[in-house]
Amino acid sequence: SPRQTYVIRTAAGAQLTLERSQVKQVLQPRAEELEYDKIQPRYSDTVEGQWALAQWCLQNNLRQQREKHLRRVIELDPNHVQARHALGYSQFDGKWKTQDEVMTERGYVLHKGHWRLPQEIQVRQEKAKIDVAEKGWMQKLERLLSNVNHDKNARDAIAAINDPFAVKALAKALREDPRD
Repeated sequence: SPRQTYVIRTAAGAQLTLERSQVKQVLQPRAEELEYDKIQPRYSDTVEGQWALAQWCLQNNLRQQREKHLRRVIELDPNHVQARHALGYSQFDGKWKTQDEVMTERGYVLHKGHWRLPQEIQVRQEKAKIDVAEKGWMQKLERLLSNVNHDKNARDAIAAINDPFAVKALAKALREDPRD
């Protein structure tokens, strides 16, 4: 201690020795993963065998392995209802499809975790640009107004504003600032 070398033994029996500097991270498999490696060969490559192994993986919280076996089940039996449902498929117009496939076919796009129409995304993006521009004018006008009493250039700069994005800031200033 500290360890100077790591010895790795492969499933085929080969052995590899690495210096400590060559090892970035040591991952210890969970007990369930070790058990899975032992029992997997015992299950047959049939619908029943792969389904049973997928259920074992579910009970032991092995998501990736479970998905692998569920996919094998539907390779063997494309209409296996339980496996299809477990993988997120539903029947639409007589065909097995995921929600992603259905929404994409309907013209929706997954945007920031929500399904939206492309037009809606465009409207939201435009609104965000407008909000940024309006907030920018709020800050600019606030700076100009703070200098207006002792800087003629600030008064001229306010009078010269002709950007439509400044309307909200100007309306607020007219409403809230007591000066003429």
